[in-house]
Amino acid sequence: MKNFKKVGILVVFATLAILLTSCQTPEMTSAKVYLQQDNVEKAQEQLELARTKEPSNPEVYYLLATAIYLPQGESEKALEALNTAKELDPLNYDEKCSREIDRVWAQFHTAAVKDFNDAIEAIFDEEKDSLYVLAGEKFIKALEIKKAPETYNGMIKSFFLNNDMDNVVKYAEDAIDNGIFEKDVVFYYTKALWTPGNEDVTLGKIEEILEDHPDFIELQQLYIQYLTEVERDDDAVATAEGLVEAYPSNVDVRFLLAQIYAKLGRHEEAIQAYEKVLEENPDDSAVIVRIAEAFFRAKNYEKSEYFIRKYLEVCEPQGQYIGYDILWKSLYNQGRQDEAEEYRAKAKELQ
Repeated sequence: MKNFKKVGILVVFATLAILLTSCQTPEMTSAKVYLQQDNVEKAQEQLELARTKEPSNPEVYYLLATAIYLPQGESEKALEALNTAKELDPLNYDEKCSREIDRVWAQFHTAAVKDFNDAIEAIFDEEKDSLYVLAGEKFIKALEIKKAPETYNGMIKSFFLNNDMDNVVKYAEDAIDNGIFEKDVVFYYTKALWTPGNEDVTLGKIEEILEDHPDFIELQQLYIQYLTEVERDDDAVATAEGLVEAYPSNVDVRFLLAQIYAKLGRHEEAIQAYEKVLEENPDDSAVIVRIAEAFFRAKNYEKSEYFIRKYLEVCEPQGQYIGYDILWKSLYNQGRQDEAEEYRAKAKELQ
């Protein structure tokens, strides 16, 4: 009797299996067999036939997306199919389709990054421009799928380097509106905003951002630079001095402060600031030439000569003109006219 029961159970399971299989169209069944055999071409053919016969079956769309379109790099088709599967059966397909949609985003994002990197390496301007445009378009498609910080980052850089400032502003504000804070995005956004007549708006925006992110040093430096450009010199000095106090080991901040002092004719303060920078970077030609100039402006021609000679030892060839120009003037003001004329001639040769 027990054996008869076991046979009965087996018959029931066999019958159920047949019934479940029979619910599928022959095309769907064939497609699965072809997928098991790695015959993608035939599987695609059968799945596309199955889609016409059972358009409300989410599995058809899911298999088309995951087994056919994604491996072939057909991202747009895959995205469309996955969204259809989710709509048809959100209970069973929402979570797993969402995981696959992340793969689609990755394909668009990776393709955009490749175009961006190719643009940077391109030699001709026309090629660069074209690749930046392509990269921007792919970043937009990636963004439509997922608003990821890295996508905004690549997109904003593509638009900025292609001088498409309208899109820089548009998508940077989109990131901000979506609660995404990404330093490069904000930095290029504020650079794109800095246009004639829009200075006060830009400064106001930066002030708002810095209230929430006071440790964003690069933006602090840009803010100080903008203050000097609109001749708010007292504000620029106060902000820069406060930043130096907050970050005493940051040589870039101190270097910026030194340049502001020099611009305002506060040469002794500039010299002290430059000396602090040189303690950390003794062979930095950009700092050396500026401290040489500051000593010259302060009428300390011996120190000016010392530093400008040091500059000429470490500078690039294209920087030699400014070096010889300061050197001959320093020598001349020391009463060494013959030497001065020698270096003045060298400066003229390089001019």
